[in-house]
Amino acid sequence: MMPYLIPLTQMSLAASCYSMVALTVERYISVCHPFFKQRHNVKAWVFLVPVGLFVLLYSSPRFFEMRIMFACETNATATAIESANYTTNATSIVVDTEPNCDFYYPYVDFNGIRTEPLYVTVS
Repeated sequence: MMPYLIPLTQMSLAASCYSMVALTVERYISVCHPFFKQRHNVKAWVFLVPVGLFVLLYSSPRFFEMRIMFACETNATATAIESANYTTNATSIVVDTEPNCDFYYPYVDFNGIRTEPLYVTVS
């Protein structure tokens, strides 16, 4: 849940900020230029739909920043297992077993996308 909750929170924050700016522009046009609004019949959703699309496109890479990994806990060591080694069912998470593994515990790992210079600059 953690790899999806943080990007959704960031998306809602960005949507809140940009929708406030869009509604401010819409209010400015309706108050300062009332005849423009009557002549062109511009509604508030015309300002909000592009904001929603922009936020979806701009924030969608954030869903790929994190992944859930599973570590194998043995008596003396802990080794990481790739996230491709498990499948989710409706009731539980099934992990491919390793010999000599006593316990599997999940943790959040960051992908390499966060170290890309272009991604860091743009986001």
